[in-house]
Amino acid sequence: MFEDVPTYPFMIIAALLGGLFLFANARMSRYREAASKFRETIEPTISKLNHSEDGTTAILEADFEKHEQAVREFSRYLALSKKRFLSCWRDYAFHPEAGIRFLEAYSSVGVSVSKAKSNRELAISKLTRLVNYAKP
Repeated sequence: MFEDVPTYPFMIIAALLGGLFLFANARMSRYREAASKFRETIEPTISKLNHSEDGTTAILEADFEKHEQAVREFSRYLALSKKRFLSCWRDYAFHPEAGIRFLEAYSSVGVSVSKAKSNRELAISKLTRLVNYAKP
């Protein structure tokens, strides 16, 4: 009964499915590696903000270039959530109206202690939102 059915269509389908599996596996592996590098760049800053007495703006300014590079690299591996991720990045790093770098929003200079603490917690929460896109 099955002697008359050619086997080559099934072989082609199996080869295509195998290729698709390999492609998806390689893509996921590259995503995991990029996510890991992104977390390794951002998490030390969050730790410094949590445990250091240095000024918030100074900490953020010192690491900003690394963060910006990490965002560019990691965003290449995001598909559906890329727009939301980049929106979170702009919300963290840039002035909402002028579109220029604006880390002074987290400053502790010339403000009350409670406002300085609030600014630091705001920076931590925005950085944490970014890191959440790279959860394993």
